[in-house]
Amino acid sequence: MKRIHWIHIGMIVFFVCSFSFSTVQSKTLYDSFSGTTIDPQKWNDYELVREVVNGKLLSKVGNSANVDDVRNNTPFQNPGSITVIECEITVFQAVLDTGTNLQSVARMDGRFYNTLNEGTEKGDIWAAVSIGDQGSGIEAWWEVWEATDDNGDSWEEKGGGTLDVPGLAYGQAYQVKIDYDGNNNFTFTVHGVDGFLTGPARLAAENVSYKALETVVSSDGGAGNGFVSASFDDVHVNDQGSAYDDFSISPLDQTNWQDLEFVREVDNGKLRLTAHSDGEREQSRVGFPQIDPYIEAKITIKSNSTIASGDRGIARIDGYIYNDTYGPGNYVGYTGNVWAAIDINYYGDGTLAAKCYGSKALNADDTESEDLFGRTFNLPIILDRAYKLSIHFDGSRLIFTCKDTVTGRMDVSVYNIETSIYEPFDAFRALRSRVYGSSTGGYMAVDFDDVYVDVAEPAATYDANGDWEITT
Repeated sequence: MKRIHWIHIGMIVFFVCSFSFSTVQSKTLYDSFSGTTIDPQKWNDYELVREVVNGKLLSKVGNSANVDDVRNNTPFQNPGSITVIECEITVFQAVLDTGTNLQSVARMDGRFYNTLNEGTEKGDIWAAVSIGDQGSGIEAWWEVWEATDDNGDSWEEKGGGTLDVPGLAYGQAYQVKIDYDGNNNFTFTVHGVDGFLTGPARLAAENVSYKALETVVSSDGGAGNGFVSASFDDVHVNDQGSAYDDFSISPLDQTNWQDLEFVREVDNGKLRLTAHSDGEREQSRVGFPQIDPYIEAKITIKSNSTIASGDRGIARIDGYIYNDTYGPGNYVGYTGNVWAAIDINYYGDGTLAAKCYGSKALNADDTESEDLFGRTFNLPIILDRAYKLSIHFDGSRLIFTCKDTVTGRMDVSVYNIETSIYEPFDAFRALRSRVYGSSTGGYMAVDFDDVYVDVAEPAATYDANGDWEITT
């Protein structure tokens, strides 16, 4: 959805020497990210990490009560040319969800051939070798399945078995291999222990070309507490002597992998949201399951972020706030929904700026919009410093604040609403890190902390230098 925002006359910007809001302190700490993973009761999105750390591909994933089966995929480039995959896998932790049909695993897998040659996914053969927990503690196993419908929605197992690896344990690295002979024979190996299968006769190449390194959490009817953490290293393909990737390049090498780095996790008391783009728009976000009139968060853009010339990255609080045309029972999709945001922009020339803006959806799917307001804050922004950003909807105004947590300087902008105000269609709110890739993209690494909700209005004055400063 394309959004370009300009200043609207409805925005009140404070070019006066003194002004103060009435002081109302009624905010509530929503999340300080003191837990080990994202709290599924507070956020709509689950833990997912795919990044190069200390010369290894670190892969983590958790599920949620709303999403039973979650896969963190790192797909190979040119998978149709790959018949043999070998790498080192270390599983650090595998936590099973509640429910049934449980798995928390790390694996390498893919589609290798087709048994029917009918031009659909039916007959595609998928194979995997995994290390993780299926309910009996840590184990290693292999499996082969065949697609039984045209769209690959139904599968029939063709073979599988446990690999009895002596002393298999968490935190230990194991050499893992899938060897497909180009016909219909597989050899699966973990730490020198082999499993074999002669599958159905091959008639064609696989319809969907796919090979990947994955972490997976699955459960039927679980509570959303499943989690797995693993690393992959020294990847080789087709028995070649040189490594396909030893993960000595950071961030993830886009010449080898289709999906680039992505981080959405709690780490050291912060929420990390990282997005990596090779020229397309990419983002990492968490959504609120509840809607409050006030959202505040500390936001830090890390200095390992890099943005290509001509591109832009953002760290943002945003959401649909109200609808100025339709209310419940009369919605025409998103038409009339007003979206607002406050963010820190990181540009390809190295400059940073905090901004607030908003727009109104002009059609049901919000692919066309009208800009309502926008302003750049009069506050210097630097990397590796936390800024407290907030949006407050008080029923007739939108109040945006940006505060430097080191100097205490603060800037405030207000948009007075002069239209009808109804509850929004899809009242979504989120914290977000994004790269707008129009050139060669970039890498946005952002920390979020101390999220507050409910109502809070700042007590502040505007000084003679044009900066807001807290007076309470």
